[in-house]
Amino acid sequence: MEEVKDKYSLVIVPGGEVRKQLQALIDELAQQINAPSFVPHITVVSNILADSEELAREKEKALAIAQQVGKFMVSVSEYRFTEEEFRCLFLLAHSPQFENVYSSAAAIYPQVNDQHFRSLPHLSVLYGSYSAETKKEIIESRPLKPLEFAVESFDLYKTTGPVSNWILV
Repeated sequence: MEEVKDKYSLVIVPGGEVRKQLQALIDELAQQINAPSFVPHITVVSNILADSEELAREKEKALAIAQQVGKFMVSVSEYRFTEEEFRCLFLLAHSPQFENVYSSAAAIYPQVNDQHFRSLPHLSVLYGSYSAETKKEIIESRPLKPLEFAVESFDLYKTTGPVSNWILV
């Protein structure tokens, strides 16, 4: 019998003070409007399917991408929102290295070219389905100064099931 495959995502997680600030914002919004809390991240690749035997290989792929890309800086600024659950409310992410990141990932994961992450790098701060008015109120009540952080690694998260079940592998 074939083992069931879980879903994984390769992400960039800010470190240090920027992570603390973004986590505080995500947690505050989650508590205020009963939304899920999650680790602040920029998704590079989602829908990576692997069973327990394939997981070690996926970790090796993530390491290969990180080594190819090297360290770089990312800035996040400017709120945006959509009607999509996982892009409900987000911050635009910028880096001159993003094209290299996504090209390196696409060489290993063909789905990168089919996903919206490459065309709109972002860091979500709210998941769910809320009115445009609610999202505009959040933006107005929480002015944001641009934040910048160094990327030194990529993280692989198991993203099978609800957001509350997502775990770093």
